[in-house]
Amino acid sequence: MVVHHIAASDDGQSFEQTDEHRTLLEAALASGVAFPYECNSGGCGTCKYTPQVGEVEVLWEDAPGRSPRDHRKGVQLACQTRASSDLEIVFRRDPACRPIVTPRHHRVVLESVRPLTPDISAFRFRGEGAAEFLPGQYVVLEDAAGVR
Repeated sequence: MVVHHIAASDDGQSFEQTDEHRTLLEAALASGVAFPYECNSGGCGTCKYTPQVGEVEVLWEDAPGRSPRDHRKGVQLACQTRASSDLEIVFRRDPACRPIVTPRHHRVVLESVRPLTPDISAFRFRGEGAAEFLPGQYVVLEDAAGVR
C-alpha cells in the first residue's frame, strides 16, 4: 500500500493519504482534519490549497473552482488532486468543517430501485452493519471497477 504524508506548512498538522483515498480532501476528512469544502466536485473552490513541497496528481485540470490566477499561482483543489509524493501544503482551516462522522468506504449490494418521480429514484442497498451519517451528508457511489 502506498502512503503519502501530508503536512501543513504553518503548524505541522498532518494526515496520510493511502490508496483507499480517491482525493487529498477525502484523506484529510478521513483523518478528522478541518479542511473546508462544499461541493466535493471541483465547482466551488472552497477546498483550495497551495503545495509548497512535493508533487500532486491533478484529476481535473479544468475544474471550474480553479481560476486562471489559481493556475498561475499553483493553487490546487483538494477534491481534484491526489498526492504523488509526501507533501507540505498551505490551507485554510475551518473548525466548522471538522467531520463529526469521518468518511468511510462500505461495500454494499443494490437490492432495489423504486422510481419516485420521472427524475428521482429511491435506492435500497444491503451492506454489513448500518451506515453512520448525518442529515445533509452525501454519498459517493462507484461500481466494483471504480466508475462513479
